[in-house]
Amino acid sequence: REAFGGSSSSSAPVRAAAAPAPSSASAATFSPPRRLVRVLNACSGMFVPAREQYCDPPAGAPGPRMQLEVTSVDRSARAYIAALWRHGWSPRTGLPQQCDVEEL
Repeated sequence: REAFGGSSSSSAPVRAAAAPAPSSASAATFSPPRRLVRVLNACSGMFVPAREQYCDPPAGAPGPRMQLEVTSVDRSARAYIAALWRHGWSPRTGLPQQCDVEEL
């Protein structure tokens, strides 16, 4: 309390407890995914990338080929789908998804 300008009934000042030490397992044990990476493509618009894509590791870097799983979402997805349907268009790579908050 003395640290904040107040008075204390005891003679020793009140001190804040020290923050706990970070766990040694937090950052040291993290490893990125090796084969499958999921990507959320928010606000994707009408035309979206393919749902599945593959990436080779950078030149000279060891590692397996990675698979990207892309989920494209847009708040206007239903309007996009209706417009495409009206014109008879069907994009090769798919359509975005829309999920109402109430459905989450």
